[in-house]
Amino acid sequence: MIELSAAAAMVLASGAMAGATTLEQAQGAWVMTGTKCSDTFKLEGEQIVFIDRDASLANGIVIAGKKVTSPEASCTVERVKAEKDHFTALLGCSDSVMFSNQSVSFRILQDGTLERSDPMFSDVTYSYARCEASDLK
Repeated sequence: MIELSAAAAMVLASGAMAGATTLEQAQGAWVMTGTKCSDTFKLEGEQIVFIDRDASLANGIVIAGKKVTSPEASCTVERVKAEKDHFTALLGCSDSVMFSNQSVSFRILQDGTLERSDPMFSDVTYSYARCEASDLK
């Protein structure tokens, strides 16, 4: 779940991604490119939440503070390492069966797309589009 304040919205809306992407810039609700925000998320008051987090078709992630939530797991950002144009986060994750740690790299492209990759295999990437509250009305 995420609640966007006016200050956070201004930071998120700044399209000029000069330098490295930061965790703060990646805050928000995101769906895999080609998926409609309204198919994955809904508004509860002013918060964007998964419609049905257990649905196999939920192709989104929510980054709220140091929490990263997907349909498969809930993670906490343990550490962040800034890189040239991206950041790598060490995530402590749990799902319904187990706990694990994993590293994930994120960067925001010039078109506003969030790109996620495994630091060990940076040629394998997943792209996400940002969801705004107006996309869900």
